[in-house]
Amino acid sequence: MRINETLVGGTLIGGIGAIVALYAGSNYKIGHLSDIGPGATPLGLGVLLTIFGVVMIAQGLGEKRMSWTFPIRNVCFVLSAAAAFGVLIVPFGLLPAVAVGSIIAASADRENSLMVSVALGLMLGLLCTVLFIYILRLPIVALRWSF
Repeated sequence: MRINETLVGGTLIGGIGAIVALYAGSNYKIGHLSDIGPGATPLGLGVLLTIFGVVMIAQGLGEKRMSWTFPIRNVCFVLSAAAAFGVLIVPFGLLPAVAVGSIIAASADRENSLMVSVALGLMLGLLCTVLFIYILRLPIVALRWSF
């Protein structure tokens, strides 16, 4: 049997959903409808992810196109973006960390130009700064110049 991206995606989503549902169901109180416990939401989301994964697997098995190549370039860019965010958030603050991480992640798509990536990074950085610092009042520094 040859694999395709729908089959791989459904397996990943269904597997993650099953792990979350099993962990939440066995380690947290679920509660009752009148008194919902802390495990109800993760359990429900895990079950939904598992159902979506099974549906995607069924769709993937029915697809005629059965070839798929692993997008190593895209994976490297996205993992690099997460690493850049983690490295930049403490010394420089939320705004530059989100902006640089978004620019790197947007570069994974060959169709994005540098201007589109920079605009996306700046907009996401501003949006995250407003949301997390000013609306939710999280104790994160927006912009820090450590030189």
